[in-house]
Amino acid sequence: MSDAGADARRVEAVRLIRMLAHARQVRIEARVQSSLGDLDLDAEDVLECLCSLTVGEIREEEPDETIPGKEVYVFRKRYQERLLYVKVSIRLPKDHDLKVLSFKSSK
Repeated sequence: MSDAGADARRVEAVRLIRMLAHARQVRIEARVQSSLGDLDLDAEDVLECLCSLTVGEIREEEPDETIPGKEVYVFRKRYQERLLYVKVSIRLPKDHDLKVLSFKSSK
């Protein structure tokens, strides 16, 4: 994929992530839910953080090996004075299924 094509895909992914988080159409993995207390955060914080992600915060992207047609994006996001590692899986061309795979302190 060309750089312009990759850039457009990242912009679309972030737009969809923000839109779905705002609409509360996000599945948060059970292990993420259980670890939020360690950060003194909750599901509302996850949604708020997702709503403010930017393309510039993308650190990695790759196909989701578990579900064809989905992409995994890793962000490093500053939220409430801490740097977080946020990993999501999203399906861009179809139903826009969004799942939070990881949400933890970035080291």
